[in-house]
Amino acid sequence: SKGLLNFYSGFTPSAIRVALKQIYRWPLMIILPKTLPDLYFKNEHFKKLFTGFCIANIESFIICPLERIKVWIITKRELDLNLQTKLKQQQHQHQHLLLLQ
Repeated sequence: SKGLLNFYSGFTPSAIRVALKQIYRWPLMIILPKTLPDLYFKNEHFKKLFTGFCIANIESFIICPLERIKVWIITKRELDLNLQTKLKQQQHQHQHLLLLQ
């Protein structure tokens, strides 16, 4: 029903997340191949492959756990709210039953 408003409300956080990821990716992609010693990686393709491997490890070991924590916090808050509303409904039903007796 909100249409375009929902698009923009989801677009802004997503764009910020992508921009922040590029902040650490681009320096790694530019600087890391230049700083690798030529003794280990004489071939330019191996330097690029190793750079991609380093960025993938940063993503999987640092960024992914942070994203999982973020999702856990959001879902925990929603579960707590759902639990609170269910408890209030049960208390209301219990009080209604007591009044009928």
